Amino acid sequence: MTHDEFLLKIKECDTLQIIGPMLSDTSILNSELASIYVDGGLNYYRPSKIASLSIGDNDSNISDFNIDIRLNPEKDLSDLDAALELIPNNITNLYFFGFSGGRADHQLFNLGSIHHFLKDSKNRRICYIDRNIQVISAGHHIIKQDGPFSIISLEKQKIKIYGECKYKLRDWTSVEALSSLTLSNIGNGEVHLESELPLFIYLD
Repeated sequence: MTHDEFLLKIKECDTLQIIGPMLSDTSILNSELASIYVDGGLNYYRPSKIASLSIGDNDSNISDFNIDIRLNPEKDLSDLDAALELIPNNITNLYFFGFSGGRADHQLFNLGSIHHFLKDSKNRRICYIDRNIQVISAGHHIIKQDGPFSIISLEKQKIKIYGECKYKLRDWTSVEALSSLTLSNIGNGEVHLESELPLFIYLD
């Protein structure tokens, strides 16, 4: 499938799943969602009528399927970065599977790619990474959480935390990158988050 054909098929959608090469549990995938397979993520592809697109330099694809958008291995960005550049503005909810585990440097850069994708986004978006990490774009978001959670910023910024949680920051509070100030909160319902930049939320 070409990129233009894929965009046409998902023009009325607001949700997409991105599948990477480190997927350990295929049952987590949603067969009803359009998908982008990133390089070795294509190893988990199963033919269906749901729109899908694949992209990568083919260094981890061992399936019998050809990658739709073949990248030059001598490139200055990751396969995931290239995939994120293909996502249209109408997509506001993204599920990422298969980008955790493996080499630690790859995992860290994947988190950075998602951070920069949301930072550069002009509309409000939420990303879900595997089962226990959410990443929200700048602005006001409400999450529902019963139990422990931590807020992580990859850049210095001001944030608010309030609502049904144990530890609140009712006024705009400056937090440093990877500050432990927002480690180990406890939610018991709707938690409000306001931020100047994207935030990672680790849900226990």
